[in-house]
Amino acid sequence: MISQRNHREMRRLICTIILATIFVSSTAQSCVSGTFFDSNSQCTQCSGGSFSTADSTTCTQCTAGKYALGAASTCSDCPANFYSAAGASQCTPCAPGSTNAAGSSTCDVCPAGSAVTGGTCSTCPAGTFSSSSANQCSFCQANTFSSSGASICSSCSLGSSSPAGATTCTTCPAGSAMISGTCTQCSAGTFATAGSVGCTSCSANTFSAAGASICTNCATGSISNAGASTCTCSAGYSLSGGNCVQCNAGTFSSSSGSTTCASCTANTYSAAGSSICSACPSGQTSGAGASTCTCSAGSAMTGGLCQSCPAGSFSGSAGATQCTTCSANTFSSSSGSTTCTACPSGATTAAGSTSCSPFIQSLNPTSGPPSAVNTITFTGLNFGTAASNTVDAFYYIGGSTTANACNPTKWNSVTETTCKIGTNVPAGSTVTFTISVNGVSSPVSVPYFSTTGAPANCAAGAAIVNSVCVTCSAGTFSSSSGATSCTTCGVNTYSGAGATTCTPCVAGSTSPAGSTSTLSCTVCPAGSAVTSGTCSTC
Repeated sequence: MISQRNHREMRRLICTIILATIFVSSTAQSCVSGTFFDSNSQCTQCSGGSFSTADSTTCTQCTAGKYALGAASTCSDCPANFYSAAGASQCTPCAPGSTNAAGSSTCDVCPAGSAVTGGTCSTCPAGTFSSSSANQCSFCQANTFSSSGASICSSCSLGSSSPAGATTCTTCPAGSAMISGTCTQCSAGTFATAGSVGCTSCSANTFSAAGASICTNCATGSISNAGASTCTCSAGYSLSGGNCVQCNAGTFSSSSGSTTCASCTANTYSAAGSSICSACPSGQTSGAGASTCTCSAGSAMTGGLCQSCPAGSFSGSAGATQCTTCSANTFSSSSGSTTCTACPSGATTAAGSTSCSPFIQSLNPTSGPPSAVNTITFTGLNFGTAASNTVDAFYYIGGSTTANACNPTKWNSVTETTCKIGTNVPAGSTVTFTISVNGVSSPVSVPYFSTTGAPANCAAGAAIVNSVCVTCSAGTFSSSSGATSCTTCGVNTYSGAGATTCTPCVAGSTSPAGSTSTLSCTVCPAGSAVTSGTCSTC
């Protein structure tokens, strides 16, 4: 129980409180909102971050997401993209790349692939990208691309490209290629298929214009180096009317790019489309502009080869297919002859011969008494064996030009080789015999001397035989007086009767030993030359 004393104290306390209340109520002013009664019963403004209603004794702290300046009667929400903690006098802006709604106490970070747009996190459109916390979306760089909401841009594949901010990549078309990040047209001499990362040079013998997807083969008869934009005519072709035309047989072009074909020179030939003319094989010849070679004059085609005509035959022109046998009374002394040489007057030969022989070569005996009944026997006669031959024999006494017929006068057979002299021969006189065959007289006379009064010595051009001066026959000579024999002319020389020396054949011609005239000298055919006294093939 409360004691009486305590009861009295309590009553006194209550009375005091009541009196104080009555005093305050009768003496203090009212505090407006945004202020409060402080300990001195004075109205004091609320500090920032708090508020009060009228006649408040305290100020109330603003909650998170709100703020209040000093003397606030209420707390206001932080606007969108701002935030605050409890008791804030102002709101803090969200960091870049983050956002929130009004009245928020925190900010939300925009995820990768989005960015703050109009106060909210918006998905980045295609062709842009963002990492997290982005305040804006960035355009993709050239040669990259993206779809919407991308956090990174993807690189274009090889052979494709894109501009900045692209949503897709474009493949480089055929004829262009990706070069330094750009689809670039291929230059002439190169090519590219679609999606190529570089242009490829055309190979040799192909070409291309700028922007080509393939290289084109050079036309027949034309060529090119690698990487060419055009082709040029090959060797063996020439440019005509814009086209490469094959050189005709007998012509050539030795280098590429020729505009004309040149004719082959003489003794060369070519087939169509040739870059050179080939020399004719040995023994063959050709004119200028020839497509083939033919056998040279002096040879003929035998078994597919040109063979020199053997001695005793000839071919008079190029291209012969066979050699022609020399006719009777003509000859060819060496192979490769282009003609047969007629025997000199007084000499004869059979067909196909290599030399001629005089009608009369010697007498037996070579001298005798000056008797009207002398019978002279001829030796070495050579006037053929044909039955149709008609042989006439004559003799001349001394220097007389009167022809005396032998007895028998006519010989119709080679077995008739004698001549009976019907006239006395003066002592020391010369009797000269001639024979004609078929009307052709021999200028090569055979002298016959009477033994009586024969000279003791002979001049040059003759020789002493059985104490008689005998004139050297054609094909022989004596160079000094008193010779006892005549010397046969060597090869490549010739002489007439009574010669003191032998005459050389003209340069480039040959003759056998004992030749009797210049007709015996044969010119060496083309493709041969005089070597060691004979015509030898070069």
